[in-house]
Amino acid sequence: MAKLEELESELYREEGKEDLEKRSRKKIFLSLPSSHLPHAWKEGEDEGEQAPRIPIFERRMTKILVGVFLSLVAIGGSFSLYLYFGSRPQEVEIRVEAREEIESGETLTIAIPYKNVSRAPLREIELTIILPPGTRIKEGGSEYEAPVRIAKSLSDLAPGEDRLEEITVRMFGREGDSGKTEVSLGYRPENVSARFTANASQFFRIVRVPLGVTWEIPDTLSEGQDVNMLVRYSSNSRDTFENLSLRIDFPPGFAFEDANPKPSEGTSIWNIGTLRSGGSGVIAIRGKITGEEGEIKTFRGGVGVYRYDLKSWTPYFDSFHEAKIAITPLVVRGRLDESRVSSINVGDLLRFEIQYQNNTPYPLKDVIVKSEISGSILEFQTMNISQGGVFDFPSRSIIWGPANHAQFRELPPGGAGVLTFFINTKQSPPVRTAEDKNLVVRLASHIEASGVPRELIGTDLAHDDVIEFKVNSKILFSGKALYTYSSLRNSGPVPPRVGQKTTYAVLWEIRNFTNGLKNAEVKTSLPPNVKWENAFIPSDRNIIYTQSSGEVKWKIGTIEAGKGVLTPALTAAFRVSIIPSEVDVGLPITLVNQSTFTADDDFTGKHAEMFLPLFTTQIPDDPIQRDGGAVKP
Repeated sequence: MAKLEELESELYREEGKEDLEKRSRKKIFLSLPSSHLPHAWKEGEDEGEQAPRIPIFERRMTKILVGVFLSLVAIGGSFSLYLYFGSRPQEVEIRVEAREEIESGETLTIAIPYKNVSRAPLREIELTIILPPGTRIKEGGSEYEAPVRIAKSLSDLAPGEDRLEEITVRMFGREGDSGKTEVSLGYRPENVSARFTANASQFFRIVRVPLGVTWEIPDTLSEGQDVNMLVRYSSNSRDTFENLSLRIDFPPGFAFEDANPKPSEGTSIWNIGTLRSGGSGVIAIRGKITGEEGEIKTFRGGVGVYRYDLKSWTPYFDSFHEAKIAITPLVVRGRLDESRVSSINVGDLLRFEIQYQNNTPYPLKDVIVKSEISGSILEFQTMNISQGGVFDFPSRSIIWGPANHAQFRELPPGGAGVLTFFINTKQSPPVRTAEDKNLVVRLASHIEASGVPRELIGTDLAHDDVIEFKVNSKILFSGKALYTYSSLRNSGPVPPRVGQKTTYAVLWEIRNFTNGLKNAEVKTSLPPNVKWENAFIPSDRNIIYTQSSGEVKWKIGTIEAGKGVLTPALTAAFRVSIIPSEVDVGLPITLVNQSTFTADDDFTGKHAEMFLPLFTTQIPDDPIQRDGGAVKP
C-alpha cells in the first residue's frame, strides 16, 4: 500500500497538475493550411461566432422522403393507365358477315356491321379491310383487282349508334383453298387523345370451282407414236372469268410439234382471255411420244391466271390424263450411242444400236430385223455391220435374219438382244442451196416373225420404230493478226522497235453451214501493254471495248444458215497498237489473248463454243513479217 500512496501523492502534487495541463493542450492531429479548409471551418475575427450547420441526418431524411414521394406518384400513374387501358370496356363492336363456304369466282357481298357501345362519341374513325390475294372488287358496274389494303374514313359515331358497311367481291382459288378477310376500325373517344382499334375477321373455304378441263387422248400409246390430242375447257359459272389462261405440262418423252391455236408463251401457255358463263373452247395439239413399254405418261393441265410480266401461274382448276405405253409382243427400237435424243456432229463416227425383244410367252421362229438408215451427211462406204448383218445398197437397209443370225432361227420367250453397226459422217455437209439446212439422220427399223405359234395366230407380230437425230451445224471460226490490211491501214516499224509505236489489225471470220445460230458473240482481251485504237470495220459491227478489263466483245446475235458458204463470210477487224520497251527486245509481243466464239444452235439447241490461240507480232500470214516479229532495239 505504501507504494500506491506514494504514487498518488506524486500525481496530485501541484507540479504534477501543471504537467498534466500542458500535456492536455498538445495537438494530436496534423494541422492543415487554413486556405484548404471550407470557409465555415475557418476561425472568424470574433472567435465566439460559428457558421450555421445542417445536420447530416436531416439532409439524408429529406432525400429519402422525396424519393419515396416520386416513386408513389409513378406507381400511381402506371396503375391508373393500367386501369384505363387494360381493364376498360371496348367502345366498339365490329363483325364480318359472309358465307364461309363459297364457289370460286362467284359474286359475294361481305357485310361489316359496327356499333358504338360506349357513352362517349367516337371521332376520327377509319375502317381498314384486308382481302385475300387475287380478290376482285365489283363496284359501280366495273370490276378491278383489290389493293393489298383498303382504308376508308368514316364520320363520327354517336353513343349507341350502329352502322353497316358492305363490299362486293369475287374470290378465286382451287377447290379446298381457304383464306381470311380481316377488318379493323380505328377511332378516338371524345376528350381522349389516344387512338384505339377494334378488330374482326372471318375465314372462308372454296368448295367448288365452276371450271373444267377434259382430255381426248388414247389411253394406250405406242412408243414413237404420233399423238393428236384435244384439250377442252369450259365454264358453268354464273359469272364471267377474265384474263384466263390454259396451262399444259407434257410428260417426259413427249415432243411438242404444233398446236391450233398456237401457244402464247413457250409450248405450255394458251391465253383464253374472257370466259363467259357457259363458255368453252378447244385446243388441238400434235406431238410424238417416246418411252419404255408399260410406262405411264401423265398429261397435266389447268385453267388459271398467268402473269406474263412475272412469269407466275395462279391455278383455279387442275386436271390430268394418264396414258400407257403399250407392251408390243415383238418389239424393236433404234438408238444412237445408247440414247434416243442425241444430236450428231459432222465428221463423227456413229454407233447405232437396234434392240429387240420377244415379249410373248412362246418361242418365235424365223425372225427378221431390217433397219433403213438415211441422211445426206452419211458416208455409206464406211459402214461396218456386226452380228452377221448384210447391207442392201439399193434400199440403204441392213438385214439380219435366221440365215445370218443364229438367234433369229428361234427367239425364246423373253429373248432379247442388241444389233450394232457403225458409219462415218462427212467432214463437211453438202450445202448447195438455201434448202440444204436442218439436216437429220433417220433410222427406221422393222421386226417380224414368220413362224407364228398356234396360240398367237391372229396376233400382229410385226413392229416398226422410226427415230430421227438432228445434225448440229458446222461452224468455222478463224482469225489472225496483220500489219498489211488494206481495209484498216497500219503504221510503224515492222518488226517493232523500242520506243516506237506500231499498229496492227486483228481479224475474225465466221462461216456457218446448215442451221441458224442465235446468241452469237466473239470476245477476247488486250494485254495491259496493248492499246485499243478505237478503229474497226465494218463500222456497223457491234464491237465494244471495256477499258477497265481490256475486254473486246463482238455481239453478233443471229447468224443465218449458209453464211460464209452460200453468201460471204461474216468478218470484223479492229486496230491495236504497241510501244515496246527495253525488256521486250528479242521477243514477240502478244497483241490479243485467246479469242472465244459462242452461239446456240437454233435447230438442235446445242451450245457451241470455239477458241483461237493468242495473236502476237509474229503475224505469219503477213508477207511483211520478218525476224519472227521479235522487238528490235
